[in-house]
Amino acid sequence: MADESKNLQKAAGLSAAEVRLLRALADDARTTNAALASAADMPASTCLQRVQSLRRREVVRGFHTDIDRRALGLDLEVLVAVELDEQDPAHSRRFVDICRSLEHVMAVLLVSGQHHFQLQVQVANTEDLLAQVIRPLEALPFVRRTDTSIVFGHWRRHSPLGAMTRT
Repeated sequence: MADESKNLQKAAGLSAAEVRLLRALADDARTTNAALASAADMPASTCLQRVQSLRRREVVRGFHTDIDRRALGLDLEVLVAVELDEQDPAHSRRFVDICRSLEHVMAVLLVSGQHHFQLQVQVANTEDLLAQVIRPLEALPFVRRTDTSIVFGHWRRHSPLGAMTRT
């Protein structure tokens, strides 16, 4: 962990105290300034200034709410790999714009390999997946094919410095 922190400090121009602040924020973005100051071993006033500096420098871009998709009735999470007919920049831009307009598409990733895009999708069931995501995408003239994988477990970090948690 110490080597990782030093690498991050060097690569991003962060101080050791800033890395400690980022780790504490990654674990709980709602933590109090007093708790952050304690975690970073600095006075509360200095801590507040450092967090404000991290926000101004856009190292910290925001604070987000983690909503349980199941509480919204979205019981099915899938990954959809999409292959386009060709890697035409106009088609790629159009595809991304369409995916962004589909409410159940949570993430769009441009990837290498046979497929051009990987989508993270959350829906209530397979019928919704077909009707609200797969069929609209396959109707696009430049989409060659889609491959869908059901997600049985999902662990992630909320940031490069955060702990891995199951979602």
